[in-house]
Amino acid sequence: MTPLLSVRHLEKRYGGRIGCTQVNFDLYPGEVLGIVGESGSGKSTLLNCLAGHLEADAGEVLFDTRADGLRDTRKMSEPERRMLGRTDWAFVHQNARDGLRMGVSAGGNVGERLMAVGARHYGDIRDQAIDWLGRVEIAEDRVDDRPSAFSGGMQQRLQIARNLVTGPRLVFMDEPTGGLDVSVQARLLDLLRGLVREMGLSAIIVTHDLAVVRLLADRLDGDEIRPCGGTGADRSGSGRSAAWLYPASVFRSCRCEPMIHIENVSKSFTLHNQGGAVISVMEGPGWMWRPGECVALTGNSGAGKSTLMRMVYGNYLAASGAIVVGGVDVARAEPREILELRRHTLGYVSQFLRVVPRVPTLDVVAEPLLAVGTEREAARARARDLLTRLNIPETLWGLSPTTFSGGEQQRVNIARGFAHEYPAMLLDEPTASLDATNRETVLSLIEEAKARGAAIIGIFHDAPARARVADREVDVSAFTPARAA
Repeated sequence: MTPLLSVRHLEKRYGGRIGCTQVNFDLYPGEVLGIVGESGSGKSTLLNCLAGHLEADAGEVLFDTRADGLRDTRKMSEPERRMLGRTDWAFVHQNARDGLRMGVSAGGNVGERLMAVGARHYGDIRDQAIDWLGRVEIAEDRVDDRPSAFSGGMQQRLQIARNLVTGPRLVFMDEPTGGLDVSVQARLLDLLRGLVREMGLSAIIVTHDLAVVRLLADRLDGDEIRPCGGTGADRSGSGRSAAWLYPASVFRSCRCEPMIHIENVSKSFTLHNQGGAVISVMEGPGWMWRPGECVALTGNSGAGKSTLMRMVYGNYLAASGAIVVGGVDVARAEPREILELRRHTLGYVSQFLRVVPRVPTLDVVAEPLLAVGTEREAARARARDLLTRLNIPETLWGLSPTTFSGGEQQRVNIARGFAHEYPAMLLDEPTASLDATNRETVLSLIEEAKARGAAIIGIFHDAPARARVADREVDVSAFTPARAA
């Protein structure tokens, strides 16, 4: 049998650092190959070189085209590669926003792939879009909504529907289930297995979740994966320091008074591009978080977990109710009061790192400390300690984290979030993009924050991580209007 994809001596370097080298494998029709390794080991670099998103320095990527048989995609013209990406190939990004057109409706995102392969009947395109949205558990009445109105998990499911609707022969997936809750993850994995079986679909999946690999992959050959470069520290040529505990903060809170208090909060979104349609997402929750307590928000993807967290942080304005953090009612506070609260009291670790490009990693992590008046050298020392503990090689500290892998960016994001010892913290999937070693480090950081008296609201789709650090759980779906009624 002719392989669908044949890779020979593929290599990618970043200056003196190795991204991947001497990668060789054959992928056959209907086969799923898993690429695993620690965060920063070169998994995404290899995947992007295979898909043509990064220019490899050497080697061949031979694909069995329909018309001409095996061809080296690195030697194809740009129009040929673009057509391949619209038809026989699909790419599921780790960050769903990178794989969606955020200004186009959900149905339009799915239908765009159909039009790229010749579909022109609007009714048929819409029907297929609705069918695929249903397969990934997105309701039919959301077909005209833009992805910007969706939760992170819903955006990821929409991206998967967009990519699979045309039945591509080869799908590249970069952590496809990282931001999904367990039930939706299981359904998507079942769907992928069914497509492989029914359509002869081949896939290359990058993941740090060995359970996903065991379920989907036909083989996991260490000899094939080893050349991807090992750990980030190995690629840079520097050693990896052992994790260590930093001293507890001198900050101690009174454990009898709540640090965060939410009462009778409601939130709705108005879709101005849909004739002013209003979607009610939350009504009536009331909770308290005390110092030293970690409460996990649970519920299916799209239930409103991230919405609630963004209301607490002040990114979303609550329609009614009170959100009191450290004595400040975020729902009614002036912008300058919210900024002051974020500077001293309320920390936030989001799913994805967003920083100013070209700022060195060390300065990115030290910035929250500098903002509260910490001496520059002390702030940088704290940043160095956290970056070392989170296994970011010292040779990368002078580079912008925007050039890093997804897992490395998340570790920088966590280091920045824990640099200042905030009395209250919001953690949105802090372990989603991390391998087992770095996940353990992050969980230890959370435990230490609790020990010094921080009140923590967390979203953890990883059930073992949630069970370890959460003192109690709150099911947010109980406060969605449909269920609250």
